[in-house]
Amino acid sequence: MIERLQWPSAFEASEFSLVGVSGGRDSVALLDLLVRSGLNNLIICHLNHQLRGNESDGDEDFVRQLANQYQLPIETSSMPVSQLAQQEKISLELAARHTRYQFFASCAAKHGANQLILGHHADDQAETILYNLMRGSAGLRGMSASSSTQQYGELTILRPMLDISREEIDQYIKKHHLPYREDSSNAEDFAVRNRIRNELMPLAKEIMGRDPRRSIIRAESMAVANQSWIDQHIQSLEIEDPQGRLFLPKLQQLDLPLLKRAIYLYLKKHQVAELNAKKIDECLQLVDPSQASKVNLSKGQFLRRKEKRLFIQASTD
Repeated sequence: MIERLQWPSAFEASEFSLVGVSGGRDSVALLDLLVRSGLNNLIICHLNHQLRGNESDGDEDFVRQLANQYQLPIETSSMPVSQLAQQEKISLELAARHTRYQFFASCAAKHGANQLILGHHADDQAETILYNLMRGSAGLRGMSASSSTQQYGELTILRPMLDISREEIDQYIKKHHLPYREDSSNAEDFAVRNRIRNELMPLAKEIMGRDPRRSIIRAESMAVANQSWIDQHIQSLEIEDPQGRLFLPKLQQLDLPLLKRAIYLYLKKHQVAELNAKKIDECLQLVDPSQASKVNLSKGQFLRRKEKRLFIQASTD
């Protein structure tokens, strides 16, 4: 399966690369594939989210054992993600993601690494696309899942297993007798993502008589291509002033689809969390001078209209 790994042309195999390893089957398979493919400059990174008590601690111990087995350096950290989610008033999933990437960034700075390799696969893609659609993520790119290459600050994130299915990973694990940790929460149906995986995807396969993943991912690819053209067009309109604020008269000239996307891109650029169609619609009201002059965002921020400009401010409360 090594030949199935997808690498960008700019990938530097000789450079130090971080590898996110949770201890689950996906990351264990990824780590083994990387080692078998001859990559030597790997640094294992594991974050204990403190979400499952002794299980989380067991995951950390297991990953340490993997590092010893493969004779690779390891970086670990522990963070009470549940408390962070409550403090920031964001979802548990988003808090976990933010915490992980901050941890990865600190590891990269410590080791002078600029590449992070993660174990997302084809099933993750399809599930994420469906999740984004059902939660009302804005626009065509709201369908999109993780790309094979992505930037997080100075860190290049690589996902070489996006063309590999969960079933193929299971077969690889069995073939090579690789131990892994089973996350008990994956078998429970309290989370939307887990219900998509455990209920919706099998039902779709039963109804259609075939695996729907490829069709879902193909539709997403076409949507992303269309959205890329739209984004380039919006960028060419120069709707921001020199201070980085949205210029209201230019916004008012846009058709509704372009206007929605322009606001979405602006909020995304400023790392506003948990964007969905409802939040974008609320922000659209600011384009009308007769409406309220500010909209609450996440993490103590709001989008404000003043002097024919829209911009983000921190709450003074």
